[in-house]
Amino acid sequence: MKKEELEKIHSKKKILNYFLRRDITSTEEILSIFQKMPGAIRGESSKGYPYVFVPGKAKNKVLLTAHCDTVWDGKVNCKQDVKYKKGVFSSGNKSVGIGADDRAGIAMLYLLKNSGNSLLITTGEERKMSCSRYLSEREYELINDHNFIVQLDKCGNKEFKCYSVGSEEFIEYIKQRTGFKYINPYSYTDIVSLCKTICGVNLSVGYYNEHSADEYLIYDEWKETFKAAKKLIKNSRKFELDKKNIDELYEDEDKFGYNDFDLLDLIEQMNEEIKRENKDGYYDIPEIDL
Repeated sequence: MKKEELEKIHSKKKILNYFLRRDITSTEEILSIFQKMPGAIRGESSKGYPYVFVPGKAKNKVLLTAHCDTVWDGKVNCKQDVKYKKGVFSSGNKSVGIGADDRAGIAMLYLLKNSGNSLLITTGEERKMSCSRYLSEREYELINDHNFIVQLDKCGNKEFKCYSVGSEEFIEYIKQRTGFKYINPYSYTDIVSLCKTICGVNLSVGYYNEHSADEYLIYDEWKETFKAAKKLIKNSRKFELDKKNIDELYEDEDKFGYNDFDLLDLIEQMNEEIKRENKDGYYDIPEIDL
């Protein structure tokens, strides 16, 4: 299906299907779609990870974000085989998933392109949030000039996380607006880097078993999150991080390396060494899970 045909699609299911069937080893096709939107800005991190920012025109705009890279990005012989049966998207390839993490979120961004809110399509989320870390430093004002940030990139159904970038008031606001359940704040993702002065939330988008050939997505759950996201961004208001949140962010830098990522850089180097040794037949060592 060509891009011109994509613009003629009005079915949410068909839009989701379209993005799930894009090449999961490359981000270029996805980026090019958003790059052609009015006012779109394309940039690149210092490590070569591209992104596209589409500015919103609404007075009380929110930043909607998702990443278009997958864990199969840059790999060879990784052609997904997307199947749909009884409301579930799954893989027909025993060695490759469907890239719902996070093409499911990308599809939602596309459907919300005329909402008046800003869109941010990142890459490198599966590589230590390379884009978001860069943007948090170089485009600080651009990113934080919004009421809050909504990331559409969590597994499961009717759940959300704010990590260390959600105030108590903001968490209650998300609960009331969406009816979703707040779960433990641990781990990290793009909004942990992006949110410097404003709050952020990551909503579940209905996928499961991400990063594996057993990955699947339940369409009705994805659709419910889309409805919740539309409700959440309508007539939004500003939520700023309080001093406690900001202090926690800097504590996270010291304890876990969320923003400077020295520890993750070391783990990546170790994984590269493991790959080389496994390839040479020295060992059969599992890689370290980031």
